[in-house]
Amino acid sequence: MAAWARDRITQYYRGKAAKSLRVRLLIAIPSISLAFILLARVGVFSLRVDDATMEPTLRRGERHWFSVPALGWPAPLSMNTPAKRWWGSGKVKRGQVVAVVQPLSSPSSRIGNLLRLPVEVLSFGMWKPEGSRLIVRRVVALPGESVIIRNKQIFIDNRLFVPEWFIAYGEAQILPERISGRDNTKELYVPADSVFLMNDNWMAENDSRSLGPTPIWKLHGLWIPPKK
Repeated sequence: MAAWARDRITQYYRGKAAKSLRVRLLIAIPSISLAFILLARVGVFSLRVDDATMEPTLRRGERHWFSVPALGWPAPLSMNTPAKRWWGSGKVKRGQVVAVVQPLSSPSSRIGNLLRLPVEVLSFGMWKPEGSRLIVRRVVALPGESVIIRNKQIFIDNRLFVPEWFIAYGEAQILPERISGRDNTKELYVPADSVFLMNDNWMAENDSRSLGPTPIWKLHGLWIPPKK
């Protein structure tokens, strides 16, 4: 066989192999991204702490793991959707550190979650719609309980509550209720479908003291403490 013919055949098969590899990559890469995103919705996921609200328990810049089924198994595409979990929805306990959808974000719909999923896949999970961005808080009061804060002391059902975890109170100054709800609040009743969340860093006020109770369906994962 002539040399030019062998070269043409070699080039043909090399081009065919390269095209086949590109096709496999176009299929494999989005599939892997989809698998990781779905795992984060129904299994375990890691979350980077971007603020100091949970210090010293979780420090700014640290990355921690959270379990989704530990709070009850969610229905598919139900993140930030006002729908009951398939089972185990009553597993929320006082003191748990949870990853929660930002309380002020508007509830999503299942159709909206379905339409946003391809965008998350194509961005390999780097782009997060407003309705699926997570923050970290601690469960302090449970459904049906009443909460009031007086001079930096927490009262649940009119009984003084002493947390078993460390709270960084910061400055000793106590602010009156008319200035801030940080150290003194009015009595608040937690609805049957919600929980009262607080920061471990007392000085950070963006929790249920200012935002009110958070619906349980906005809780997405339970913190998995690292092994010591």
